[in-house]
Amino acid sequence: MYDTLAAGEIKENIDIKVYTGTIEGTEIVNLRVASMGDPSLRDSINVYVTVAAGIEEREDKGIQNSILQVYPNPFREITNLKLQIQNAKSRISLKIYGATGILVRQWDYLTIGLSDQITWDGTDDQDFCVPEGVYFAKLESQGQSTVQKVILLR
Repeated sequence: MYDTLAAGEIKENIDIKVYTGTIEGTEIVNLRVASMGDPSLRDSINVYVTVAAGIEEREDKGIQNSILQVYPNPFREITNLKLQIQNAKSRISLKIYGATGILVRQWDYLTIGLSDQITWDGTDDQDFCVPEGVYFAKLESQGQSTVQKVILLR
């Protein structure tokens, strides 16, 4: 039987212990509380936290002599990704990643080669709407890349 105590019901001191650990990538915090005067009055709770992999945000030196502009940013319906690459001798790619690092949308070399601007409507490669949140546009060329944060609001 589970019973709760009202505030101030225990007049004795209490003992609080916190235990932490990790099991298979999940952080576990165990909080144990017991009455110092009556050891039968005790309880504990476990908190489980799983941390998902994500994209590390860092200063990006980017592709030399290139520009990736995103506007409007944040956006609700569409945003424009303006590309300017000087001396792009090899294939270039433009990819949109979610905050967890999952590839959401990509444009191939032929699509990018036809224009210096790509319009993204907040859909993935299967034309499903992606949820609002933070995304990353990554422009790659000749083994180098530049990344811009893109914020989608719904």
